[in-house]
Amino acid sequence: MSKPKFEPKYVDAYFNLGTVYYDLGKHQKSLENLETADRLRPDDDATLYGMALNQYALGKFSQSRENCAKALKVNPKNENAKALLKLLQEK
Repeated sequence: MSKPKFEPKYVDAYFNLGTVYYDLGKHQKSLENLETADRLRPDDDATLYGMALNQYALGKFSQSRENCAKALKVNPKNENAKALLKLLQEK
């Protein structure tokens, strides 16, 4: 089976799939879709935060911190990323 092409026009679909998988508790699958969205549209704070949230759920705290910091660099007003980063300080 050949690898699928990642079409930039489908970035929202990958983001939405990531959100749905997160809601279903399928954090690894969610992270994979959000990572694809991030490759297609780098520096989107919502995608970076979504990746951080899944990484937190998977116990990947260092990676989660890194993506929270990236999200806040892109959008310093991202309150969700601020809250998660504060939570991560306890880990």
